[in-house]
Amino acid sequence: MKKLTLTLIVFALTISLCSAEDIGKKTKDRWEFEFSLYGWLAESTTNFAARNRTGSVEMDLDYILDNLENANYLNFNAKQGAWTFFLDRSYTSLADDDLGTRGSINDAQLKLKFLEFGAAFEVYRKQSNGKTFLVEVLLAGRDADIDISTQFTTFNLVRSKDWFELFSGLRLKYQPSRRWQIWLRNDFTVSSTSAIDNTKSFTLGAKYRANRVFSYSLAYKRYDVDFTDGEGLLRLEADIEFKGPALAITYHF
Repeated sequence: MKKLTLTLIVFALTISLCSAEDIGKKTKDRWEFEFSLYGWLAESTTNFAARNRTGSVEMDLDYILDNLENANYLNFNAKQGAWTFFLDRSYTSLADDDLGTRGSINDAQLKLKFLEFGAAFEVYRKQSNGKTFLVEVLLAGRDADIDISTQFTTFNLVRSKDWFELFSGLRLKYQPSRRWQIWLRNDFTVSSTSAIDNTKSFTLGAKYRANRVFSYSLAYKRYDVDFTDGEGLLRLEADIEFKGPALAITYHF
């Protein structure tokens, strides 16, 4: 709660530092919208601990491309002046049912669902010789759901974990020209409604504006989540890491 309160105070103070003249100028800007379809080719590493047993399942990029069950990713941005409002929905379903006996795990399936929504506010901008550098502060919510189905050598473990987290972050953007943009985004969790031990999110990418209507992006995205669920014989400790390249096509209107 202290982290949440501090974040909200900092967010409010940051906005208030902008001059009334500057805000008035930006609010006259027209709305701009972006709709993106993207694919996240995320490798997965999952470490389990349950019933005094431990195991690790790695699903590399080659396996993902061959055995990805389902995936869909959508992103929508609405921009006006210093504000950007965003909505991002992602779903990934991974399965590894031909492990043999890798450690103590014979079979593993993993599903990850995300719904992110929030706002970013531009707090700093510098333009020089056709180049632009800007900094944005983000405050948003993430509704997440993880389904795990794991077959150990001597028992099966099925678990579903869902939570809502409030997160904050920084996004740095650099535009060396009108067509190119490079950005870095780093998020940290402020509070969560469930017993999530830790989450981390990081993205580094580049965008090329082909014309007024379409742009193309390539990024490296990483998301880590650690959680503990259940008690006694049903206790599960999991450390799940997703990382890999993301490709996107964006329609501007």
